[in-house]
Amino acid sequence: MSERKPGFYERLVPELARLPAETDWVEFKVDNTDPEMIGKRISALSNSATLEDQEAAYLIWGVTDDTHEIVGTAFTPTTAKKGNENLEAWLVRGLTPRLNISFHSVAIDGKPVVVLEIPAARMQPTRFDGREWIRVGSTTHPLGDHGAKEAQLWRQFDRRPFENNIAQADCSEDQVVERLDYAAYFEQLKIPLDLSPDFPPVMGRVLGLI
Repeated sequence: MSERKPGFYERLVPELARLPAETDWVEFKVDNTDPEMIGKRISALSNSATLEDQEAAYLIWGVTDDTHEIVGTAFTPTTAKKGNENLEAWLVRGLTPRLNISFHSVAIDGKPVVVLEIPAARMQPTRFDGREWIRVGSTTHPLGDHGAKEAQLWRQFDRRPFENNIAQADCSEDQVVERLDYAAYFEQLKIPLDLSPDFPPVMGRVLGLI
């Protein structure tokens, strides 16, 4: 996902709250923070965002799901846990492939709201705890129970240009450089090859990857 400009989420929440109903890629909660529920919703919303040609999906706390009134939430993702593990770390560990999900705490008219931004699925359906989920209207179902949507999702992966897909996520700067034929790249551009300790981050910035 592209970098968000300051104030993006403060503008986004009222805009989404004006939707006439929850969509396949937007869901509202107030204080329901059950970790298993969140994990399933991440899978479902990620897959549904791909079906709807959206870059990302959103799970938002602090907005009622019926009237879409912004009422605020008591949810604090930075302190939330599953057992003894940080909630966000636990969620990411259960996702396949691991997504770069992100929680954002904002204030809308003085009311605390939490936005979970979820990248759309790329190349394969997003799974949580080994299962694939999908949104059907305002409800969440196993993807395997909806063969037509599953087939459509795979067609979406085939339609997406290869260059727009993520080859491998969660790589360090050094790992990115290790996976690239950077010598050939520098040779083509006639740039001297620098093997100093600063080379990996410099290389990443040259390619726009880091």
